[in-house]
Amino acid sequence: MSKLEGPSACSSSGTGCSTSRPRAEDIIGQLKELPLYELGKVARYLGESQVKRVREDIVSMANEYQDLDFFTQLDSGMWVDDRNPVVTNFIKGIAGQSEPIKSKEAYSLVRAVEQIYSTQTLRHVLPWSFAENVVMNSVVSSKLAANINGLSSPGGSYMTIRRWLENQACNPLPAPVGDCVCAFDNDQVIGKTYHVRANQKQKSSVITSVCMAELDPSGSLQKQGQLKPSLWSQNNFETSEMLDYDSEHHTALSNVHYGEVYDCLNAHLTVVHGQLTSGSDEVDTILAQQQFQREWKVCSACQHHNPRSKRLCQNCKVPLSSAAQGEGPNAQQPIAAKRPRETVEEVSFDDAQQCLLESHKGESESTSSEMKQTNDVHVHVKPRDPIFVNPNSFESVKKVFLDLGRDFRIQKYVTDPGEFEVRDWLLVVCDGIPYTIGQKVIADTFRCITCEAVIYGKSSFTDHCVTLHNIEEESVQYVQEFDWVHLRIGFGHYEMNMLRSFFEMNWEAMIKDLSYTLGFRTENAQKYAKKGSDHHKSWELLCIFYEGSLQELVRPYVMMCVEKGEEPTPEGYLNWSKDVKSPNYQFMQEQTLTYAQSILNFRKGVRYNSKDLIMAGKFKHSPIFHGRNHPKYQLIELTEARNDLIMPAPVKDFVHGHQSISASGHPGRGEDMDFQLENLNKRSKAWTPTGVPTEKDWLRTFRNLEKLDMMRADTLRRMGCEDPKNVTSTSSSHTPKKAEILAWRAALRESNFLQNPMEDCVMKSVSGEPLDEQLPNFTHIAWSRRRYLYTVFFQGAATGTSIPDPIFVVPEERTSYHDIRNQTKEVISSKVSELISQVTDEEVKRDFTEEWASVQKKRKEHYLLFHDKVWEVVDNLNTALVLDEPDAADQNEL
Repeated sequence: MSKLEGPSACSSSGTGCSTSRPRAEDIIGQLKELPLYELGKVARYLGESQVKRVREDIVSMANEYQDLDFFTQLDSGMWVDDRNPVVTNFIKGIAGQSEPIKSKEAYSLVRAVEQIYSTQTLRHVLPWSFAENVVMNSVVSSKLAANINGLSSPGGSYMTIRRWLENQACNPLPAPVGDCVCAFDNDQVIGKTYHVRANQKQKSSVITSVCMAELDPSGSLQKQGQLKPSLWSQNNFETSEMLDYDSEHHTALSNVHYGEVYDCLNAHLTVVHGQLTSGSDEVDTILAQQQFQREWKVCSACQHHNPRSKRLCQNCKVPLSSAAQGEGPNAQQPIAAKRPRETVEEVSFDDAQQCLLESHKGESESTSSEMKQTNDVHVHVKPRDPIFVNPNSFESVKKVFLDLGRDFRIQKYVTDPGEFEVRDWLLVVCDGIPYTIGQKVIADTFRCITCEAVIYGKSSFTDHCVTLHNIEEESVQYVQEFDWVHLRIGFGHYEMNMLRSFFEMNWEAMIKDLSYTLGFRTENAQKYAKKGSDHHKSWELLCIFYEGSLQELVRPYVMMCVEKGEEPTPEGYLNWSKDVKSPNYQFMQEQTLTYAQSILNFRKGVRYNSKDLIMAGKFKHSPIFHGRNHPKYQLIELTEARNDLIMPAPVKDFVHGHQSISASGHPGRGEDMDFQLENLNKRSKAWTPTGVPTEKDWLRTFRNLEKLDMMRADTLRRMGCEDPKNVTSTSSSHTPKKAEILAWRAALRESNFLQNPMEDCVMKSVSGEPLDEQLPNFTHIAWSRRRYLYTVFFQGAATGTSIPDPIFVVPEERTSYHDIRNQTKEVISSKVSELISQVTDEEVKRDFTEEWASVQKKRKEHYLLFHDKVWEVVDNLNTALVLDEPDAADQNEL
């Protein structure tokens, strides 16, 4: 007990008198009677009396902040108890705080204590202020902001923070346990240059970042060697299940898809029916307002309606400014400004497929309830050591696989198992480019059983064995090095390419007009929208397209039901649409209810980890990949579909059960591992030093990332600030508003694209441009291309066969595709050979053949020149033959 806190008595045995020190209560009573000026003297004395103790306290904790683990154990209550009681009680008294102290009050107290301590000197760094400055620097990455905080608090400077990050321990990460999944992707930092230098090169740092999730820490599935991918990847199966559109497997997936279509039709029919029966069709109102604005100007002074060509009001002669056009009772206002922003209705597309009517019972309802239970387990995604290559080549992907094999303790790379477990195979997730490269690396990388060399390429491996080990070519043993890798495409990137391919396919027909309606009007803005550069904005465009198009599609049917006094139903609409003859309507219906719906189903499946919706989404969308020119994702779609059919049951259950992970624990916020890794990469950038990080910087950041994130989360929580990455809302910010949906519906209705669905017409785009004549047969042609590509990729194309032409959207695409100048040298060569064979003059044919032999050694430009030369001779010969033939009248005379 402090001398000032408790009484102390002494007695003199000789005199019988006793003296005692004054008690705190007595002193406090006297202080209450002192004037304010005198109290100030007492307060100053108290402060001066604690200078030495405060300085000693500062020195005692001066280096505590150096250890990152210290911040994970920091407790405000215990820290305050260890500080000078005179200072802490003085602050509590001023703040009027009472025991127990609340969390926010505790943080204010510790910061106040540190601020008072810092009045002695700002040279020392104190933990709470330093943690706050570190977190602030991770958010804003500003040297100036860190220095400002360091000058106004004992939080250290920017260089203090940087040295602290550089001095953190770089201890190896613990080995993964149980059954797990990992993902890898490239991450990069491009340096900035502020000067012009001779032979200057942009500095950059490119790595392969890796993350993992322990899906079942006690699982042993990946220890079963008989489940290696190499042992089942070549299994035979009934190819008709994969290649026939109406196979039993595909029929089951179609039923899942159309169950979702039924639910959405049900909801949208209700919306449109309510609009028509209430007489409040906002689209007609918008069109009337737009028509009025095109024809009239409204005078701001007298509200008189003037023809658009007038500059002065015909009534009051006031100039008609452009600002006056938005005034008047019938004038058009910007669609987005028709109502206050906070009252604009949102349409949530994460839950759009769940807007079921309670009266609808069936398989899809049970599916929805099942989906809500699949992502209810919180899975922690952890970083692993980065790999210092860019995974964009065969050699770099080979190194990535080798490093993953050692890190995840694959059997063939572990010489001494020790106390850690080993695996026989591993599930690996990546995006499109590493996936296509990785499949070739897995198939064509072999290990020499003599010298343990790992060599890519079958021919290179054969040369190695024959040349170095004198093994006869027929006796070479081809042992696959990466037979343990089960490679799977990341569904986040798969969704992005589904969306981009849908936009590319429908750009000229519809999406160009949609993007123009929604503000993408310049050439660069149109390119930005078509390319899908921002996936969030592209998703909003898709949702607006789907919502607006579907409401306009069902409108004619609902109008018929209203006239007949009937209730619209999904079954009734689908039966009604069978009699539709307009190719415009049929095309819009297919693109909306099949392809746009498949993307929505796919995202819903990923969000709720529903294997049925994921597989149905991929199946229904696959014709767009195969009907157009998407070679990378053509291979990916076929490989993934094939694996889904041939995987052993235990592997299939494991893979399908963890196709997405909810890192937040929310059952409807699942993401695949590739997007989990994107989030981790974004977090790591906050802790890397400014500039181009070195390999040591990357390694230190990833090895301490979890502790740094925990420090950040704890600091924000103590401050009473919610960490944004931990906030899980029930609605997405990237959802379309009602105003944007109405704008697209108005554009569709004004174009008359869906007018008179029961009448045949010439197929045109929304803007009125002609479309290719084969476009109505899109799905059938695309599926035939899918069958052909499967034989090319997995069976070898039959001799003499060629891939069917892609589907063309506009006639110009067909012309460009068949233009000889856009063909490869192989195609031009075959065309030239065919033309030479048509030459009837043997001497000319011989000359062409000799010249062609020399041209074949040259570039494509020479191929084209020679082709035109031969074509002109053949064309002249054909023309001469036609002119020499007698016509019918001459033959009759003869």
